[in-house]
Amino acid sequence: MSQIVKGQRWMSEMEPELGLGIVTEVDKRVLSLLFKTSQCLRQYSVFNAPLKRIRFSPSDRIHLTNKTSLTVDSVSEQNQLYYYHGDGRVICETELSDTMVFNTPLDRLNAGISDSSQLFDLRYEALVARHRYLTSDVMGFTGARIDLIPHQFYIAQEVASRHTPRVMLADETGLGKTIEASLILNRMLLSDQIHRVLILVPHSLVHQWFVELYRRFHLTFRIIDEDYCDSFEKKEPLINPFVEDQLVLCHINDVVLNRKRAQQCIDAGWDMVVVDEAHHVDENSPAYSFLADPSFSDTALLLITATPEQLGIERHFAHLKLIDPVRYTTLENYLKESRDYAKIAESIEERIKNYNQKKNCDCSKNGDNISDQSIHAHKLQEINKLLDCYGPGRAVFRNTRASIKGFPQRKGFLYPIDETCRVDEFYGNILSETFPLSETLMFNNTLSVDNTLPVNNTLSVDNTLSVDNTLSVDNTLSVDGILQSRITEQRIQWLIDLIKKNPEEKFLLICHHPENVLEIFEALQQKITLDVALFHERMTLIQRDRNAAWFSHKKGARLMICSEIGSEGRNFQFASHLIMFDLPLNPELIEQRIGRLDRIGQKGNIMIHLPYAGNTAQEVLVRWYNEGTGIFEHYNSGILSVYEKFSSRLCDLFADFLPDALENLIKDTKVFSKKVMETLTKGKDKLLELNSFNPDAAKELIDTVHALDEDTCFDMFALKLFGYFGIQAEDTMKRSYRLHFTDPDNIDIPIPVLKKNGMEITFDRKIAVSRDDIEFITWDHPMVSGSMDMLFGSGAGNSCVAEVEGYGEFAIILEAIHVIECIAPVSLNLNRFLPSIPVRTVVSHEMKDVNRVFTTEFIKKHTCKDKVIGIGIGNDTTWINAFPEIKETLLPKMVETSREHAMKKASEIIKNAKQSVIERMGAEMARLKELKMKNPAIRDDEIIWTEKEKDRYLEYIAKASIRLDSLRLLKVQ
Repeated sequence: MSQIVKGQRWMSEMEPELGLGIVTEVDKRVLSLLFKTSQCLRQYSVFNAPLKRIRFSPSDRIHLTNKTSLTVDSVSEQNQLYYYHGDGRVICETELSDTMVFNTPLDRLNAGISDSSQLFDLRYEALVARHRYLTSDVMGFTGARIDLIPHQFYIAQEVASRHTPRVMLADETGLGKTIEASLILNRMLLSDQIHRVLILVPHSLVHQWFVELYRRFHLTFRIIDEDYCDSFEKKEPLINPFVEDQLVLCHINDVVLNRKRAQQCIDAGWDMVVVDEAHHVDENSPAYSFLADPSFSDTALLLITATPEQLGIERHFAHLKLIDPVRYTTLENYLKESRDYAKIAESIEERIKNYNQKKNCDCSKNGDNISDQSIHAHKLQEINKLLDCYGPGRAVFRNTRASIKGFPQRKGFLYPIDETCRVDEFYGNILSETFPLSETLMFNNTLSVDNTLPVNNTLSVDNTLSVDNTLSVDNTLSVDGILQSRITEQRIQWLIDLIKKNPEEKFLLICHHPENVLEIFEALQQKITLDVALFHERMTLIQRDRNAAWFSHKKGARLMICSEIGSEGRNFQFASHLIMFDLPLNPELIEQRIGRLDRIGQKGNIMIHLPYAGNTAQEVLVRWYNEGTGIFEHYNSGILSVYEKFSSRLCDLFADFLPDALENLIKDTKVFSKKVMETLTKGKDKLLELNSFNPDAAKELIDTVHALDEDTCFDMFALKLFGYFGIQAEDTMKRSYRLHFTDPDNIDIPIPVLKKNGMEITFDRKIAVSRDDIEFITWDHPMVSGSMDMLFGSGAGNSCVAEVEGYGEFAIILEAIHVIECIAPVSLNLNRFLPSIPVRTVVSHEMKDVNRVFTTEFIKKHTCKDKVIGIGIGNDTTWINAFPEIKETLLPKMVETSREHAMKKASEIIKNAKQSVIERMGAEMARLKELKMKNPAIRDDEIIWTEKEKDRYLEYIAKASIRLDSLRLLKVQ
């Protein structure tokens, strides 16, 4: 590469649609190229950038930024910049228009360079394939290594289609919120809606997120922690460590608790921020202040939590206010609005019921009558409009287990163990632990300084009632340790007996403290030989991940002992036995524990094992949960309301165990719990459910993905594409292959890490989901998109000379492929209206349109067999060189005629694109304006943005032009 200086004009060989770039910065390692029309700044390595220096030649017609043009007479160079002389002017290259396109196929043909017909066909096939992909409703949804679960795809489609979505993903535990968020990310990244993403998660989930994003979605995130920042700043002290990577994953506390890092992160700028386990973000915490920073007001935001109200309605409202401060102003208004949800939900459900009955009746009478279908579509549209107007679902998506089928049953097993201990000793010890106020929600009053029970007998939600205090360092029951030793012996023996009775099963044991984990493990080691995996906060992240992987392996550990950090975010659905050695007072924390096993993908029923000491506070809590709330049998979405109602009576029984009082408490709890569930089912939860899942729309989306999954033509195309780059495929099983790289060190397409010595691939989703070691190849896979980018960028296949037999008349035929391109800001995502569209034209030496005769299939069938695919390797071109008039006179005329034909086709396509913008954006504006009158959830900026975007779309589409991509000159025998 020649010396690079500011002002030089270069173009991207990988992205020619960006137009002409200008060098804005350059140093020893990196050069920055600004594509002004595309409003896009790219950074490249100066050593191997896929760029081409632009230098025009005499007789070339060039266009300038002042909208004039000139014909080049000569070219000079000064200070590493080109100066073009012509028409009495001298113009520096800095004045060249940014929208200039470069037609190189004709130059290659004139130079006698011909690729093979097979390569020309592959290039055209790739252009058509790229166009279909860019216009697909499921771009970004096909490549995930996941099962096709309708509600996940529906939410992803709804959120990803919004401009700057700011929502809460709050599906109940086990329904796949991480998958939903990742689908949204993948869709928006591949469609160029976003480029810079920040994901903030608890420390225990950092590596899991990293692995899942890479393994399932081929997204590689940079994990940034304090060690990375320190190391980076030693090398680059003047550069913000958060700006170097587009995709960043962090432990949330590493960012928000360090003022310097928090400010650097804010200054780096992001298109989307994702926060997992968002219910931990308190309104008065540094995390909340960080997310509420004004610089994030126009940033897409995804808050993920299965338990949005786990720590109280106040904190949940604070999160809603964070999402949309204009919509959610005061808690009082929010609570008032929530009381009306039941009536709204009842009205919508009645309409849906009538719609379904009428639809089924009409279908049975009239079959697929078009007018009836139109009427039903209108009625369904009215129902959706009601949901839009009055539902809370613009900000919150929450699916429930009741609406999503396929979950296993779960059953609680209570084991009374003969452990004699004084209740007052036990109760005093469970209250001895204190928690930071920022992490604790008090329903009424806090505990007194001396840990005695306050008058109203109320406990903190975050306190944990230990069922086995004898195994806890902090909560021992006796000073001399004798009682502790006897109880430990009984508990451990019970655990051993349980495991022995189920020799083929895996068990997940969860207790609150890491001390408990270690003591249980040590006690087991003394009594039994058993493969046990540990998982607690005193282990490193890598150690925890390795143990989790060992536990998941079929022949791995049979027992995993976790502290409380294992109850959030981790998926262990390959096991079906859960042991709770202690019970949290926070009921949603119990649901989170159960959710590690009770989730989509679980094949067996969930067995929940609960040992407890009879006639103690342990029996009170475990029986109240089991018989009163039913939490061990089914999910109870109103569990927090139930706990708040009965927390005082619970505390009374903890202090003074009375069997009759316990029975009465259980009876009252059953009645109240049923009432709460009915209220939620008819109110807010029902509205959220109706707005979070549309079965018909989801089915259509899933059917589209499934059709692409079953398209074997894609298999053949991908293998041909890989074959061009020297990758050989060997059959292994159904739609699966072993790839061999002839020169692994010189492959430019993106190959997964550590697989350049060979890899197995499959085009079958079922195989990919069951086999992590096999790469799942789809339109979304980087190898496919990267291969196409390399093919288009290299110019391979853009010029070809061939001979056709069997037509009957001698003729010279020119097949031209033009591409309609619209150079616009990437953020506009103009592909949904006018993507790069290939336009094929075929003209004869008589300047006639012979496209109908010389179809692609006809040419493939009758072209004389030429050599194998390869750059610069093709057919004999001597017959062109033998007739100079073909290149000098005939070919230019044929090229110009082809361009005229292509312009006519392009004009119609551009016209249709404009009409599509007017119809779709106009309908969206009308919808938003109507909804705004009834639902304050519709923000003013959404309407303003839609109006402006429509005008911008029309403006840029009007500037669309065609670019000559490839030429094939045919001699017909």
